[in-house]
Amino acid sequence: MNVPNLERVIETFIPITIPNEATSLQIWQHYLNILRSKVEPLVKDLMQRRLIDWYSFLVHSRQSGVPISEDDKGIYVHLRVELSALASEQELRKHLPPFCRMTQKMVTPKPPSLDTIDIQALRDEKIEQGWKVLGEASEWVLRMLNSHSPNKPVPAQNVAQFLHYIGNQLFIKAVQIPMP
Repeated sequence: MNVPNLERVIETFIPITIPNEATSLQIWQHYLNILRSKVEPLVKDLMQRRLIDWYSFLVHSRQSGVPISEDDKGIYVHLRVELSALASEQELRKHLPPFCRMTQKMVTPKPPSLDTIDIQALRDEKIEQGWKVLGEASEWVLRMLNSHSPNKPVPAQNVAQFLHYIGNQLFIKAVQIPMP
């Protein structure tokens, strides 16, 4: 995945509707289904059309940056995409499905920040390196989910085991890195 040009990043929001009376596991499976059935096909299509060169996603609500009214208690997949050099925002909008809402150009904070990331520790002290890593993590999540049968739910123990492997690779036990 490329280092994104933050001046060309567009963000859109995909609602995560919570089924009534759903258990935590059902809510989580519903979210994974959104990633598998909406987010992954969308980014794949936009990449194949050469409209975008980079993407990332997180889950957010009004408290964490979704531009919605105070009475909206919803949660959303916050999808960010970098327009390719030849693409325009208008062209991208034409290819976004109706479930993508509140599409807008991302405002880069001044000074640049990415939550608690220490920018000076990144290569060339560039925040774009942190966004690149977030994009690679997003790509990994979609690949991990799509390595499972599309006709079956993704087992929670599989996700836990893959996360364990990442923690093992980073040897986080040695420094007891707190996991947020």
